[in-house]
Amino acid sequence: MKEITVKQIMTDKVISVGPKALMTEVSALFDSNRIHHVPVIDNDGQALGMISRLDYNKLQDHFTLFLCEAADERNRKFFSTLLASEVMTKNIATIDVNAPVKIAIETFLENLFHALPVIDEGKLVGIVTSHDVLKYLYGKEKTAALSQSSP
Repeated sequence: MKEITVKQIMTDKVISVGPKALMTEVSALFDSNRIHHVPVIDNDGQALGMISRLDYNKLQDHFTLFLCEAADERNRKFFSTLLASEVMTKNIATIDVNAPVKIAIETFLENLFHALPVIDEGKLVGIVTSHDVLKYLYGKEKTAALSQSSP
């Protein structure tokens, strides 16, 4: 039986930004999309870093923990002075598009990561998250349960 690869479960429509993107742009991406990670890539498509929703929330809450219009305005001004390259986590782990899913799972468990940029020949081609793995495993378990209950 052929091993399932990261390519088969990853999200290939990745929302990313360049290193000079302002955090106001990243904020808008988080607000308007159901995503939890934004890879930061260079002009050649190579992954330079990652900004997680948690990183973003910590930064936002660092100055203005209580939600109010004045706090939102201060955050917008603050975010308009920060570049993605200043906020991103550098030295990120990546995974090859053809790697087995079990490698992604091991990486998530060992490092407590929730997302890995997927690369092919050094370029970002997708992102695989712990959610993608859970969906895959749930589907696999559901299929196995259905086949066991069939006469």
